[in-house]
Amino acid sequence: PRRTWFAGKWINHSGWYPDRQMRLYRKEASYWDGVAPHETARVKGKVERLSGHILHYTKKDLSDYHRTVDSYTSLAAAGMEKKGRVASASRMFVGATAGFVRSYIIKQGFRDGVQGLIIAMFTAYGVFLKYAKLWERNTKPE
Repeated sequence: PRRTWFAGKWINHSGWYPDRQMRLYRKEASYWDGVAPHETARVKGKVERLSGHILHYTKKDLSDYHRTVDSYTSLAAAGMEKKGRVASASRMFVGATAGFVRSYIIKQGFRDGVQGLIIAMFTAYGVFLKYAKLWERNTKPE
């Protein structure tokens, strides 16, 4: 599992732990799957888990994290547009609200203190921004 240090604390909930990551695999026996920016390695065959943690020291500050959210939402909006997805005001609102509820309530981000609230708010903002950017792409004149 990957253990993430965020805003001065190890995050134990919020959907960030355990954040299992594929790390050791043969290239010739693997392929990438998923949607940018969260593609993941998949392997054909047996997968085993390592003991211990991968320690992940994430962004240096909230501004750095904000820049990452901005970049990732642009990639996600482009991917959704490519698939023919269309955004709406209701999708922006419902998606952002669901993102917050999932991170803060369902994934128990409240147990991570202020950091959990920050993560949940950034999650909601990221979902909103992804759909807002998709809306922008959908409505731009050719």
